[in-house]
Amino acid sequence: LESSIEVAPHSSSAQYDAALRRVEGKVRDYENRISQLRVDLRHDRQDFHLARAQLRQASRNMEKASVENKHAEGLRDQARKRRQVLDGLTHRAAQLRSEVKSEVADQRKQHNHQVHRLRQNSMVQGTMAEIEAETRKDHAEGMQLRERAAQALN
Repeated sequence: LESSIEVAPHSSSAQYDAALRRVEGKVRDYENRISQLRVDLRHDRQDFHLARAQLRQASRNMEKASVENKHAEGLRDQARKRRQVLDGLTHRAAQLRSEVKSEVADQRKQHNHQVHRLRQNSMVQGTMAEIEAETRKDHAEGMQLRERAAQALN
């Protein structure tokens, strides 16, 4: 750099020194700028490596989220199928309750009819027993009258 400094032949040593200080100042500025650029470059490299690491982590997270989404969708499908089965079972249970209710009503009618028939039969049997008792009584009275009549004739 010093070789590129041109100083007029009539210039003084003070001018030469001032020019040299200006050049040295510019060299320091360039060196500081180069040093700052190296620091910026090091930071950029660190940021680049950090960004790559974050990208790899984000990629793994996306893969994991994709697997979890598929699993969640599978669980939703299972839940939907279970809900359909449950709805079918609920419907079938309602049908069975209705059938049982109808069967119980039919059984009750049959039972009530049988009870009514048994009561009628019981009443008829009671009446027949009364008639039979009266018939025996009448028969016994008739036999007694016959014996008295036979004794009265003798």
